Formats: sequence, structure tokens, C-alpha cells
Amino acid sequence: MIERDVAGGKRRIDDTHKVIFEYHFVMWFLIDSGSIALFLVAAVVLAIPLGLSYGPQAALYAEMFPARVRYSGVSVGYALGSILGGAFAATIAQWIIASYGKSWLIGVYLIGLCVVSIAAVSRGRDAMGVDLEVADLHPRVRELESGRSDEQP
Repeated sequence: MIERDVAGGKRRIDDTHKVIFEYHFVMWFLIDSGSIALFLVAAVVLAIPLGLSYGPQAALYAEMFPARVRYSGVSVGYALGSILGGAFAATIAQWIIASYGKSWLIGVYLIGLCVVSIAAVSRGRDAMGVDLEVADLHPRVRELESGRSDEQP
């Protein structure tokens, strides 16, 4: 069994975002040191919890939507999240640098995003052990699929 099956993807994402939250306190001082080696260390260490959180994300997103709208829900949700979360991040980081001249304040911004992520994941349902295909179906659809329809054609 893989770890996601034992602990659940929701918990894995929650735990890794907490690690990222804590690491941001250190990471920006490594980046601001001016050393390329320390910058590389900061980036490589950050990649570890990010990679661990990306693994179960697809399953977690799929679990958020009923089977009949799952593909559309995940697609629209991921696209909007990427646009709103990713497109403005660089602009906000540039504004922080231009306004305050301190890159560690970008870390404060990212810590705030970690808090939002942890809150969002924590509020989601944990579908571990739930048959998502059956649980999401309307009772009428289940009747039709099992061939037990009372209606006459």
C-alpha cells in the first residue's frame, strides 16, 4: 500500500503544507544570503514537500465532486485556481519587492497562502474508503443501472 492509502491524501497535503509553512521562515534568509549554493539548497529543500503534496492532489480534487460532474468540476476548479493563484503571485511578489525592498516579505505572503491552503484542505471531505462511483449516484440512476426500473418504456 502506498502512504496515501494508509493516511489519506487530505492528511498528506495538510501535513506537507504545514512543513512548507514552517520552511518559509528559513528559506527566504537562505535566498537573501547572496550565495548561489544556499539558494540552490533553499530550492531543492522546498521541492521535497511540494512534490509530496502534488502527488495526492489529483485524487483529492476528484473526490470533491460528484461522479456526474467530476471531470468538469476538476477542470474548471484547477484552471481557475491556476489563473487566480498563479497569475497574480508574480505580480504580488514584484509589488512587495518594489514597495518594501525586502524579499523575506514574499515569504510572509506565501505563509499566508499556506494558511489559506491548510484551511481549505482541512474543510474538505475525506473520501478515503468511500466508493466514489456509487456514493455519488442519484438513486434513480442506480435503479436504471441495476435494471430494476418500475417505469414502462
